[in-house]
Amino acid sequence: MAKSSKTEFEYQPLSAYFRKFILWSTGSLLILFLVLGIVQRVFESGLRERMLVSHGHGLDMAEQLINVELLRAVQDAHLLAELNDIQSFLQAPYNAEARVALENTLATFADSYGYYDQIRLISLDGMEMVRINYEDSTAHVVPVSELQDKSGRDYVTQGEQLANEEVYISPLELNVELGQVEIPYQPVIRIVERVAADIPNTSALLVLNYKANHLLNSFRSLFREDERGMLLNTDGYWMSNHERENEWGWQTEQPSLTMEDWKSPLWSAMQSNDNGLYNEGELSFSYRRIEPAGADEQTLDGRYATDLGVVPSIQNGSWYAVVQTDFSSRMDGTFFHSWAGYLLVTLLVAACLIQAFLVTRYRATRTHFIREMKDLYDNAPIGYLTFDADGYVKRVNRALVDLVGYKKQEMIGKMRLSDLLDDPGAFDLQKLKSGGQQPKRIKQRRLTIKAKNGAAIPSVCSFTPRFNGSGALVLSRCSVQDFSEQAELEDALKEQARTDPLTGIFNRRYFWELASQEMGKKGVESSPVSVLLLDIDHFKQINDTYGHTDGDTALVSLTHICAEKLRKSDILARFGGEEFVVLLPGASKEEALQKAESIREHIANTNTRLSNDVALQMTVSIGVATMPKRDIDELDELLNLADTRLYQAKDAGRNQVCCE
Repeated sequence: MAKSSKTEFEYQPLSAYFRKFILWSTGSLLILFLVLGIVQRVFESGLRERMLVSHGHGLDMAEQLINVELLRAVQDAHLLAELNDIQSFLQAPYNAEARVALENTLATFADSYGYYDQIRLISLDGMEMVRINYEDSTAHVVPVSELQDKSGRDYVTQGEQLANEEVYISPLELNVELGQVEIPYQPVIRIVERVAADIPNTSALLVLNYKANHLLNSFRSLFREDERGMLLNTDGYWMSNHERENEWGWQTEQPSLTMEDWKSPLWSAMQSNDNGLYNEGELSFSYRRIEPAGADEQTLDGRYATDLGVVPSIQNGSWYAVVQTDFSSRMDGTFFHSWAGYLLVTLLVAACLIQAFLVTRYRATRTHFIREMKDLYDNAPIGYLTFDADGYVKRVNRALVDLVGYKKQEMIGKMRLSDLLDDPGAFDLQKLKSGGQQPKRIKQRRLTIKAKNGAAIPSVCSFTPRFNGSGALVLSRCSVQDFSEQAELEDALKEQARTDPLTGIFNRRYFWELASQEMGKKGVESSPVSVLLLDIDHFKQINDTYGHTDGDTALVSLTHICAEKLRKSDILARFGGEEFVVLLPGASKEEALQKAESIREHIANTNTRLSNDVALQMTVSIGVATMPKRDIDELDELLNLADTRLYQAKDAGRNQVCCE
């Protein structure tokens, strides 16, 4: 029998196929897990980077929010301190009319703003002189019998150290009434300014209780839902916490509720560095030290606050803004959070599909994040623009476009930041590019923005440069907040501070300022100057007979009669009550006497129509004083001489002019 030939195919044992399968599948899984591991690392790195960007943006906005709110409150205190009603009350604190006028003015201010739950004038010994409470959206005047003694309170003690027009900003704390923390909690910051009248020993403390709930609520809204924003005082106690029961530990007698007790290493890091990042497992903390109201003297914020009178030496230390994120919660719901999914992948095709899914998910997450940041930038309530190292605009948001009136296409790549500012050198990019300065904090200034239609818009501008690793300027960002309404209110209040509210002419305080300027003019020292001091005869009888309303009508009428007889260069002011003063620059004794007689005669021959169609005929007594040569140091003596001659005219029978 012939020997059979070998078959073309050889059958291999089952064990051989099994070994090949194991080797192929093991190798495939190892490659797959290696690739997915690399992708996981990239994904986590990108997610952490976006988390830190979100943290930094939130901290930037928190710092700007705190500085804008506090500096606005300081400006409000300055505006109130300049009011004539405060000056009048300090000169005559027991005068009922002065008290009512001041109470009405402060109540109107509290109703108009709504930011302050109390506005008070406190004597230097700590006793409340005037107090306005703002409750249920309405301002209430506190009766004199209910005013409290606040001596020994920290803000009063600190206020006593201030010079006139200096400002103290108290710590953020819960309001205390009658020795007890007010329930429900009322967080407040007290803005204290020392004010003084023109006469000696009339200083008092103007205290504004800023309602800090507005600030704290705005602070909390700056962060994402999965972020925990926290605000701490200089001692590490929480003023804002995601767990509200942990707030105000130093006032609720819970001394353990501090960052040091909770996260001691984090607190140590915060004490060592102004900005930083601290990681604890899956928890990440970004923190920043904030100087309230820009009290840091090394920054433009600090210099600006100092210009407003804020005294850095008695401020209450730094605040700390902290944002916390649980990275594991950010990973929840992602593919990489479940390692069981890796074990189910056995084929390279499945691995490719999973890889495609991860890439798609990453792109969607990134797109969503970019959209969120773009929406936040474009729809921010204040204007933003980003510009390159050469100063050309790269991006603007909707608020800035609406403010300046230019279209985006007119600005991007065509305009510089300096084209929009009244002071082109306000932000020196060339100095930044050359490495001359590298500020790490936002710089805030009051500037005027030039709109397309030519309008000049008062604004608060903040400038933030960005540098690369080698210190070169890459790009910069500028925020612009419209300050027009507050500027208009500021001008209106300044106008009120220098005019008499009844007659509309200058008040006594502003007359002194204008008269001093006139007496001190260069080039006219040798020319004469005269003063007329007028007083309505028997004015008390007018008030007693016809009432104060008709008395006011008589004062207004006299003002109009005098104005008709005066030159544009003459200065007319209400000196107080029924007494008026006129400064006659360049008028000799004879000219002043003639002018006084003309005014006296005109008033005596003019009937003033009162209510009920009553015709009132007034007379005035006038004292005249002349200085042949101008000397600012003699102004007070000149007025005293006119006052003496006024009383001589009264003694001579009234309806007289006395110049000797």
